[in-house]
Amino acid sequence: MTDDRDNPLLTAVEALTKPIRSKVMQGAVTSKVELPPLIVQLEQAIRGSIVGIGGSGSLANERNVIDGDALFRFMKISTTIKEWSRMAGSTISADDMGKTLTAWFLAYTSKPVTIEQERFYVNQMEGWARAIIDKLNPKVTLLLSEQCPVCEAKTWWNSSDRLEYTHPLISQYPQDSEDPVNDATAMCRACATVWTARELAYALEEVARHA
Repeated sequence: MTDDRDNPLLTAVEALTKPIRSKVMQGAVTSKVELPPLIVQLEQAIRGSIVGIGGSGSLANERNVIDGDALFRFMKISTTIKEWSRMAGSTISADDMGKTLTAWFLAYTSKPVTIEQERFYVNQMEGWARAIIDKLNPKVTLLLSEQCPVCEAKTWWNSSDRLEYTHPLISQYPQDSEDPVNDATAMCRACATVWTARELAYALEEVARHA
């Protein structure tokens, strides 16, 4: 098998199916931990919300509310993986989507694959990985008071409810970030311009300097 660095399709599959090695802070000490694959973490989030902290035998009012968004994401991903598997003629493991996806990869790549076909599947799986990460680790969002340095908007329209809101500029960073300043990104919800936090700070300084 080729090095995954030269195989975007394999890299995309493994991003969903391989355990994740991460670092956590325990007091002043940084420890390495191994987390379940992303697709398993998403399934665990669903099971945890259904069973709750008291287990399957707990009272109804002691259980967590089912995480409908996590359930929807998992069902959509698992349905698509099963469709791919049927088309490729690979084995479907009903209780293990990671195993099913790996089997699909082996069957699918046993035949010639065009660049366009590969890119379709890579984009799909990379999108799943980003969506799962965003679901499991929601970002901290900060509302910024300044107007956009690009479009000069002071408000923005939310297309979902068709209402106008203040604070078009927002900054976001991962909850577990050890360096929020460098990890933060910013966006204008009026014109969709995206910056790093430092880039936005510089742009706002330039506006203030020429005001």
